[in-house]
Amino acid sequence: MPPVPRNESKPRRGPPGRDPVATVRAYIDRINAHDPEGLSKLAVARARFVDASGGEFVLSRKAWASYFALFPDYRIRAERFVSTGRAVAVFGVASGSFRGRGRRASGAAWRFPAAWYAVVRAGKVAEWRVYGDIERMLESAGLGRR
Repeated sequence: MPPVPRNESKPRRGPPGRDPVATVRAYIDRINAHDPEGLSKLAVARARFVDASGGEFVLSRKAWASYFALFPDYRIRAERFVSTGRAVAVFGVASGSFRGRGRRASGAAWRFPAAWYAVVRAGKVAEWRVYGDIERMLESAGLGRR
């Protein structure tokens, strides 16, 4: 019988250690701080990232730095955590804006409900997936299909 998921809506802070939810909370804190160095310390060497459109990448300091350059005020507001074993699902809101070619696009701010899925191994993020309405985000950022 599979383990019953643990549902945590109240914040619990502290060192991530081997608690997958604490690791994911710390990871989100580093995302919100736009800290590529801190993110790489909380992830395995070749962590897998799957974006909302299904694209797959290897997470790295350079990848996060590039992402934060494109989305300079990207934030995750985590509202609920559900975990079972090494897997953690996060539900909340993603927000930010798009900065294209060194300048902010007009009407570039966006905000929408999103979910994230993480796999944690030995206290580090091994996989990070984002689920959200990518078309809505692109349209809000002025990047939608015309």
